[in-house]
Amino acid sequence: MSLQAYACDVCNAALPSDRARLHCRICPDYDSCADCYVTESVSGTHCVEHDYEVYMHDRPALVKGKTVVTSNDPEPSTYWGQLLTPAKTPSPIFSRLIAAIFAHFDATSAGVLQPSEFCALMFASGHTAEQFPPLQVSTNESASPADLHGLDAWLANWIRSFPLDHRMATREFPPPPPIEPVNGRIRMRDQFLHSLMYPEAPVVPNGQPLLSQLGLEQWFLHLLLHNPGSLCGFLNHLLGALPRLPDPETSRPFETQLIPRSCFPLIADPEAEERKRMVERHQMEEEQRFQEAKLQVQHNSAMLMMQAMRNVSGGWRTDSYGNRHYVEGTIR
Repeated sequence: MSLQAYACDVCNAALPSDRARLHCRICPDYDSCADCYVTESVSGTHCVEHDYEVYMHDRPALVKGKTVVTSNDPEPSTYWGQLLTPAKTPSPIFSRLIAAIFAHFDATSAGVLQPSEFCALMFASGHTAEQFPPLQVSTNESASPADLHGLDAWLANWIRSFPLDHRMATREFPPPPPIEPVNGRIRMRDQFLHSLMYPEAPVVPNGQPLLSQLGLEQWFLHLLLHNPGSLCGFLNHLLGALPRLPDPETSRPFETQLIPRSCFPLIADPEAEERKRMVERHQMEEEQRFQEAKLQVQHNSAMLMMQAMRNVSGGWRTDSYGNRHYVEGTIR
């Protein structure tokens, strides 16, 4: 016997048995996905004040010829509790969740998140390149070294604006492929074309930010204090993308993927709100500087290319004193 198929009555997304399904106890046959529940999206005559039943890891039971589901999973609000303690620190289970998220994205087990790994976390949580600009570079497999250095600079300034615990390293690039010889020798024109196709990657000493686990916890705490509603959506989206994320304490998956809004503070901390406004102003300034630096890099690259082409072609030149002289090109 197959399980009954369910779909969200708001967004029409399918609700497989390994995802949270919220069933209204008042509206007949009304089901919602976790995302619509978190954003309080509804349809029809349903109200957000109605009571829900949460189903996870469904088990079938035949009742009067109709397939229904039961679950032994704990009630989400009881399981997660309040994520913020009275001392304004992460609760024990929230700290374990942060540690689990960090371990999942720390692909090399280096104890830090490289920019690509932190960007992967942001992408998994549902962020877009418009919301988090470094994704424009991290999701581009053909990104140039200059673009990657720009990503590092943006992310380093973003981390410092909080500030979050991190350390800096020097980004390394793989060497370019060797030049293929022609008739046993490497021609000058091949060297020139190779230098255009594979320009030497610039080195920025200590320009790559590496976020520590403490830094990630500081950032989540910042969101919990400044924007608890946003963090609620962030974490629920992330848990939906990582359904088997293991709890470090038990080595088993967290028992429920849904963190109710009631587990977060109702409003932002007033003092945190003031700090947030200062951070946002700083980020806007950093974004403007990032775009200006990017344009400058593109301009410098174009000027270098133009100079290289002039050196190749040769011809008459006029120096700063107005004297004309002929320069031979490098390709004859």
